[in-house]
Amino acid sequence: MKFFDILLYGCIINAVSAIIFSVLYYKRRKTRAICLGTMILFLPGLGWFMFALSELFTMIKLKRTQYDITDLITHSEVAEMVRRPDLTREMNMVPLSDAAAISQNTDKRTLYLDLLKIDLLKYSKYSMSLLNDRDSETAHYAAAAIMESVRKMRTVVKNTSQAYRADKSSQDKLFAYLDALINLIDSGLLSIRETTRFEKEYVNIAQEKLFGGTTIAREADYVMLIHCFIKQSDLDKAEGYGIQFVNQYEIERAYILLLSIYYLKKDAIMLQEYLNKLIALPIELSVVGMNLVNFWREDL
Repeated sequence: MKFFDILLYGCIINAVSAIIFSVLYYKRRKTRAICLGTMILFLPGLGWFMFALSELFTMIKLKRTQYDITDLITHSEVAEMVRRPDLTREMNMVPLSDAAAISQNTDKRTLYLDLLKIDLLKYSKYSMSLLNDRDSETAHYAAAAIMESVRKMRTVVKNTSQAYRADKSSQDKLFAYLDALINLIDSGLLSIRETTRFEKEYVNIAQEKLFGGTTIAREADYVMLIHCFIKQSDLDKAEGYGIQFVNQYEIERAYILLLSIYYLKKDAIMLQEYLNKLIALPIELSVVGMNLVNFWREDL
């Protein structure tokens, strides 16, 4: 019994020492402490021998390197903490995505300004699409370009109006005035109130000079006049000028406008009649024209 008592006490002492060893050594080497503690616990004599052997090898290695691995880790952490960033370098660095955006915006501005130099009025509608651009500088250019476009078109309307009123017998001055009004109305840059005012001005002049006199109305005049009456919901007047347009110019555009009026009036009989006339014309319809014709024929 004494032998077994001694063995039991020895196992208990070994287990307690293994636990104490593991706890103390855990602060230095976590993984190694667990491995050696397990070996000491289950292999009492061999475990302590392996521990002594590993310590001997560690001492030999440290003599050669002159530093401890844990000291090196601590030193690296401290060095990282005390190191200060290069503020000038860091502040001058631009993310790749931002650099690309800057480059794209610069190219876009350059292209846009080049277009405006070529023809400010021609690209006024393009300016409208840039008013809400993500690049604030481009949007600013667009707003400035629109204001300048409106100013120029207003000036042209004013000058041509004065020239026409000074010589109402001149057909060239009349058409110059009407063209100036058409360009300003079609620009889409005016407010609703201003657009309505210039449309009324155009209708008054066109009805008086083109359809109340001897001057022959052009295609552009018919189109603008019909659009103005459709917008005013005066479909009867729009129909009257549409029929004149078709009779004077047997072209697709004239028929499409008149058919649009009959479609708005829901006049199926006249819609069918002029659809047949359009199809019978010795002309090749455009893709848009064909699509509209097919749409109206299916809707009848």
